[in-house]
Amino acid sequence: MKALIVATLLKIVICEWEVYKHELYDVVSSVDWIGLNSDSTLSSLTTIDSNLCSSVSTVYLSGGKDQIWRRIQMPTTRKFSAIRIELDLYYIDIWDSTRTIIYLNNEIIYNKEMKSKGSPIDVVYCQISGGNTANDYLDKLSYSTEFTSNQINIEIVKLGLPITRIFALSNFYLYVQFCDKYCEVCDFNGNCLKCENDMKFKDGVCQLESYTKLRYYNPDLEWVDKCPSGYVPNLEGLCQPGLQTVIFEDLQSNFASYLFQLNKDKYYSNKNDNSYRIIEIEGQKLAGPFMFNEKLLYSPLSLVSNSLILVRFRLYYLHHNQSQQVGGRIYLKFNDFKVLEIRDYDQVQLTSNVGLGIVNNDIKCYLENFYRCQFADVQFLMNLDYQINTLSFDGKFTIIKPYRAWGITDFQILKLTQSSNVNECQGQCLTCKLKNKKSCLSCQIGFYLFDDKCMTQCPLQTTQVGSICQENGMSNTFKYIFKSFYDNNNYQNEMEKIEKTQAKIEYSKFIYGMNEYSILGGLSLYSGYQLSYTIVSPFSFYKAYIKMNVVAIDYKSNDKFKITIDFGSITTLYKVGEIGPNRFQFVSVGNQMGLGNINDEEYHADVFIESDPIPISTNSITIIFQRENYVGLNEYYGIYNFRIMVESCPQFCDSCDNSGSCLSWKMDISLSSGSCANGYYYNQKDETCNQCPSGCITCQLYSCTTCQSGYVNKYGQCFCSANLENFSVCLTTNNCQVGCLVCGESLQFTLLTISSKGYFQECTKCDDSKYYWLDKDQCRCLEGYYMDISVCLPCSKYCKACQKSPRICTDCDTSLNRELHYQQCECKQGYYEQENFLDCSQCEQTCYTCRFFANYCTSCYPDQFRTILNRKCECQDGYFDEGISICTKCNPKCLTCSSLTNCLSCYSSQNRKLSIRNSSCICKLGYFEVENQLSCDSCHFSCQQCLPSSQKDMCIRCPSSREPSINQTVFACNCKRGYYESNMKECSDCRNYQNPPSTHYCYNKCGDKITQWNEDCDDGNNDPKDGCYMCLFPNSYCFNALCSKCEMGLCVKCIDGYFITKENQCERCDQSCKTCVSRQDNCTSCVLYSPDTQKCIMCQIDKGYQILDNKCVSICGDGLKVDQEQCDDGNDKSGDGCTLCKIEDGWICQNICERIIYPIILMNESIFDNKYDGVRNLEFTTNIKLKIKTKVTDLCSYTFKNTESFDVLLSNPQINTQQEEFNILKSILKLQINQRSDNPILICKILNPEKYISQQGFTFKELSFEFPLIPFQQQSESVISATTGLLNFSKYVLYILLGLAIFAFLVGGLQIFWNLLDILQLISYLQFFNIIYPYNVETYFQLFDFAQFDFIKRIVNIEDLINNHVQSPEPDYKFALQGYSSTFYINSIAVLTVFLTTLAIFIGCKVGFIFLAKLLQYYSDEHDTSLEEEPNVIKFILFRISRNISKMFLNIIGEFSSGLIRTFMAVAYDYNLSIFLQIRASNSDNALLESSLAFSIIFLFLQFYFLFKGFSFMSNQPYFYRQFFIQQKYGSLYEGIDIQSAKPYANYYNLILLFKKILFIFFLVNLYYEPSFQILTCSMLNVIFSVYILYNKPLEDKYEFYKTIGSELLIWLAELFIIGLYYSQQQGPDENKELFIGWFIIGACTMLIIFQFVLDIKQHYEFLIKEYKIIAKLLSRIRSLFRKQEIREDTQENLVDAKNSKLTLRGKMSTQATLGIKQRKLVTFKFDK
Repeated sequence: MKALIVATLLKIVICEWEVYKHELYDVVSSVDWIGLNSDSTLSSLTTIDSNLCSSVSTVYLSGGKDQIWRRIQMPTTRKFSAIRIELDLYYIDIWDSTRTIIYLNNEIIYNKEMKSKGSPIDVVYCQISGGNTANDYLDKLSYSTEFTSNQINIEIVKLGLPITRIFALSNFYLYVQFCDKYCEVCDFNGNCLKCENDMKFKDGVCQLESYTKLRYYNPDLEWVDKCPSGYVPNLEGLCQPGLQTVIFEDLQSNFASYLFQLNKDKYYSNKNDNSYRIIEIEGQKLAGPFMFNEKLLYSPLSLVSNSLILVRFRLYYLHHNQSQQVGGRIYLKFNDFKVLEIRDYDQVQLTSNVGLGIVNNDIKCYLENFYRCQFADVQFLMNLDYQINTLSFDGKFTIIKPYRAWGITDFQILKLTQSSNVNECQGQCLTCKLKNKKSCLSCQIGFYLFDDKCMTQCPLQTTQVGSICQENGMSNTFKYIFKSFYDNNNYQNEMEKIEKTQAKIEYSKFIYGMNEYSILGGLSLYSGYQLSYTIVSPFSFYKAYIKMNVVAIDYKSNDKFKITIDFGSITTLYKVGEIGPNRFQFVSVGNQMGLGNINDEEYHADVFIESDPIPISTNSITIIFQRENYVGLNEYYGIYNFRIMVESCPQFCDSCDNSGSCLSWKMDISLSSGSCANGYYYNQKDETCNQCPSGCITCQLYSCTTCQSGYVNKYGQCFCSANLENFSVCLTTNNCQVGCLVCGESLQFTLLTISSKGYFQECTKCDDSKYYWLDKDQCRCLEGYYMDISVCLPCSKYCKACQKSPRICTDCDTSLNRELHYQQCECKQGYYEQENFLDCSQCEQTCYTCRFFANYCTSCYPDQFRTILNRKCECQDGYFDEGISICTKCNPKCLTCSSLTNCLSCYSSQNRKLSIRNSSCICKLGYFEVENQLSCDSCHFSCQQCLPSSQKDMCIRCPSSREPSINQTVFACNCKRGYYESNMKECSDCRNYQNPPSTHYCYNKCGDKITQWNEDCDDGNNDPKDGCYMCLFPNSYCFNALCSKCEMGLCVKCIDGYFITKENQCERCDQSCKTCVSRQDNCTSCVLYSPDTQKCIMCQIDKGYQILDNKCVSICGDGLKVDQEQCDDGNDKSGDGCTLCKIEDGWICQNICERIIYPIILMNESIFDNKYDGVRNLEFTTNIKLKIKTKVTDLCSYTFKNTESFDVLLSNPQINTQQEEFNILKSILKLQINQRSDNPILICKILNPEKYISQQGFTFKELSFEFPLIPFQQQSESVISATTGLLNFSKYVLYILLGLAIFAFLVGGLQIFWNLLDILQLISYLQFFNIIYPYNVETYFQLFDFAQFDFIKRIVNIEDLINNHVQSPEPDYKFALQGYSSTFYINSIAVLTVFLTTLAIFIGCKVGFIFLAKLLQYYSDEHDTSLEEEPNVIKFILFRISRNISKMFLNIIGEFSSGLIRTFMAVAYDYNLSIFLQIRASNSDNALLESSLAFSIIFLFLQFYFLFKGFSFMSNQPYFYRQFFIQQKYGSLYEGIDIQSAKPYANYYNLILLFKKILFIFFLVNLYYEPSFQILTCSMLNVIFSVYILYNKPLEDKYEFYKTIGSELLIWLAELFIIGLYYSQQQGPDENKELFIGWFIIGACTMLIIFQFVLDIKQHYEFLIKEYKIIAKLLSRIRSLFRKQEIREDTQENLVDAKNSKLTLRGKMSTQATLGIKQRKLVTFKFDK
């Protein structure tokens, strides 16, 4: 028996095939089918030729031809993916070897050869005249294929016998698999693969989904930013017909007024900004920018809607940087309750519990000073059923920096009234399900609802009631799980789920009434196959209804058709064709499909099966179809109008009984007994239970109806009753994080999604009395404070903000002209530090950096073309100063200049010099300009000046010894009279030529009638009246243009404006003189006259004046101050104290301008002050040096702001002891606060302010100064008493332990001493954990300070010496509190001192040993006491002591290397602390500090090298370590270790201990700001080390083993209590709780001391007995005292011994002394010299 299984899952959206073409069922539907006639003509197909045969049934037969064509155009408006073609082909009478081929777009889809069957004749479709001779044959073409072409071409070709054989076609169906609406591409089954545009595939269909758009049908679905006119949005974001009414608006368009109030951030808003911040961005006015915790408030209001409202506005969000993590949020609140949360990250995100938020139009804009500017339109929909009295926009943005800002405009609240609904469903649905738009709830006009489909007519076995098709005979509620074949669609998609385990199942068509139906079966049941269908339901059911229609063709009345219904546990058989129960009758419909027998007709049966209730529900049903008798060979059956309905179990039920009562409900957190659980509501759209907002027990979409305990319902939301905040989890103030007053837990959101789970504590109000303020949703210390454990402490005065430490700056106050550099607020570039001033002063604008003074430049701007000259930045050669920062390049011919046209010096390499007016560089005399060349070329040697040529005839000016040849046509410079040619520039002077020959030019003799070089004429006589006297004319001549008169060729008078020099040269007068004599400023006539004295006004540039418009005026900006100017700083810029030669406010100007600095009082509080001690050590100083006019008693009077009681313990004003006139005033104050004060503020009021004056001449501007002090947390008497008692007890035990340790050191038990030292050091370092210890613990830990070697640093103090040269960076607070520095040089002095002490002991022992050796040798050689009759007892004792001391010295000398190793391991904690503190503070530009860092790294590597060598050394065999010289030299490496080869790791004990110390200090220092990790990692070291010891058992002494294990575990226990204290403090300060945990910490440390004490006593006892026999004997004697008999016997023996000894005492003493001395000489005292 074969079975075919149908599995139908209704959750999958079934895409149905549509009938696109139905043809060949009448003449009209056949006209598009074209056939080839026998005469080769073409014509449409028509009814089969009645001359050939006549049809015997109602089926239309279209006559076939040898070749047939059909062309079909596919639709262009709808997407499709596949087609299915069905066609009936009739072959009438005899057919042999005839083949039919059908082509689809040239592809063969049908190819069969037909052969007729012989008689008897059973089937006849068309009766031939004269009778059919063979069976007619019906074949069905059913072909499906993927198809996307726009045209179908069908060609049918018949090959074989001629057309006389009858061939017919009928019932052509073309089914098309259309894609769903909005689907771009679908598969063969119609499942969408790609949606159109921005559609998304969801719930089986393409849907428009967007959080940034509204939906609008016009008529197709569109995305819109806002609904068009006449439409309003609903809470699903769909535009519906309706009206909107404005009930409130503000900031509309380019508004002129506004209604909001601005509530500024208390601490971070600009207090001086009193505007409401109305700005304009790209022509749009808006309110903003708002930052930090600023709020816009609208109050009072009275807005009432009682309907759906739309709140819309345009939101601008402005970013100062691109950090998405900073973010922020804005709360829209009605009546102070949040209704909408706007999150500003990379994009705006909206969340709300009461409505729908939509944000769109995210558009970029531009606003100066903002990195990013964008705006978006926000729309918020909600049902408003209460009155709005106040409305606010609350900003919650970071306070670290103004990273984010926001603004709004176009703010409106609209009342929405919806008038009707629009259709967003698909198909013919009028309304549909929210989840599936193709699942109809009602239909459009002309269609009828059948289940969830809209039909043109109701199926069989249903009744049309209005527009709904109701199932006949059905009264109960039911659901369809299968339905098909109720029209002419063959429902291929559903049937393809049948497993094909036999021959292909054919689909037939059946006409019943006026309708045609597809039927399942038909020819496929001809041979009687059994067909089995299993239908699987998505839900459980307990009863089923099966309806179908069965058609029997060519039916024999005695045949039966069986239907078997199987529910798994129940099987029922039904038959069609009989009368009786579970039987259905056939009814003849009269049709005949084939004529096998004249009585064979078509029969139809209505089958309606109602099953019995199923005992236990199921989710599947199996239906089996089968013939029974096979009476009629030509009969066949078909099923149509087939559907299955069930009565299902209740929703959310897994199984139920036969009455529908649920037996097993689905298990889910959202469900409870078949309905939504508390905290969930049923979502009609998703058909699931969705979670209510936080705090809700019952709710609906966007509205909470009842709230959980601890919540209160306000306007449909649940708020925490304690604080009325909208938190997911309500918390009390006690559970809030440190500094938070109001908090709760909210869902954790990320940048990528707003739905990721996880909670975090959100704060809404912070405790600003403790310097906390809200930073978005967490509390952060106010600017200027930093978090230290759980307390906000003030930052350094130089830091605007800091973290972890007061001097680790994160931001600087720009008003102080400081910027962040290596976590320090240093003067920004262009500013310099002034002693005792917070703010940095500006360097001159030309100084890149400066020191001490504004004009003391240390570097210049390289791009300003300046260089250092006399500590000023002067323009480089080739540039000049125009009064701006950048020097202007001079004319390229100027070496230096003062302007583009005024050169100051020239390039000698260019052969240039300054012009006569000192304004330009001209060619030197004897040189000329060459075009396009900077350098001047040389004139002819004889020229002083020349035209642009080196030729002789180009001279235009001659040297002093030459003159132009004016008598020649060619100008040339010939030697002057009295000079002769030397072929050089200057001619040689004849006067210098002694006794020239008579032929030489220089020869002269007056009176020889020959005119010679020094003669104008020679007439041979001395007549003075004949025009030639003494060989000279009455007048001589000259050619100098500046000369107005010459004599003997020399200028004796100059033109006006010039004066004659001693060298007979003309020089220019001063600009104030018209004429002058002897010098420039010796005027004989003036340009300007003084109206009073009638003397010249000397208007000299070098004195700051110039002549302008016939007036002598000052030159502002030349740096020369004159009477008409208040100041002149050499520029005209503002902000430097002098602008336009007038003094700016707040400045004074003398030679230079200085800002007026008023004296203020500065206070430094000692870092050693403790919050548990009321004593405060304060130092008050003035910020600047002051002069005291008369003697004063003190600088201030002191009070407390909160009237705390206090006593002044010490007041030491150091203000009258200064030697200099101006001094920094200082006053030392020590006071005792007498009562607890959490915020003590000391007020210093200046006494006699008029008696103080600064160097600028000013006194105090402010007369009262407030200084916050460290809080004083006074402890109760019980706490102090308990702490003191426990401290004293531990102290006494510790003293005994130290005494024992020192004793052990002296008697040789070194391992005992070193172990105790390690333990005490480790306890002392626990105080460096970055946690604020309570009073009892902090006091207790002070007991162990002595164990650190740091006390040596206080004795050998080099810190002050180093700090005189460089300011060492401060280490972290707790290290600084204990006096540590960050400088390796300073910290390492203690370690160095210990090593030097070790070296000194070695040297002392060596010197002592040599001294004693020589001393003993001397006395042994010179004073031999062995021969003395009565040896001296004192000498004997001295010799004995000297011998022992020498042995001790010798041992120390031999063990020097071992001692150094032991010393190094003892100081390892301090050694590594010095190294890691330096490495941590590695940023420094100082050479001394850099060298300190280098040395710390070197010593760190030396330590690791020591470890490496140590591990190598300890890897030898055990016998190696028993060698004497190895023990003596390296014994401290394995001292106290049980060397064993079985466990080699035990040999490394001391080295592993050293490595543990290194790691401990490393974690202690470098994890300082991660206290939890700091403590946990250090505690893990104790655990790991304990495991190592337990496993390897490395120690020889069992007591050392017990002590080490116990100490490690007790230290670990103390560290666990410390980490508990830390987490307790994170939850908030609780002093009593901290004290309670502190007692456990003290208890663990005290137990450690007692444990150490007990084991040390026992260890010392056994050690002394083992090492010293005399002590063992002494203890034995003591024990014998308790035994009397032994006492008597001992007494008698002693008496006998005493008697005998008296006789021989003298002889024995002599002998023993002699032997003893000799022995000592040989063994002890005899040494080589």
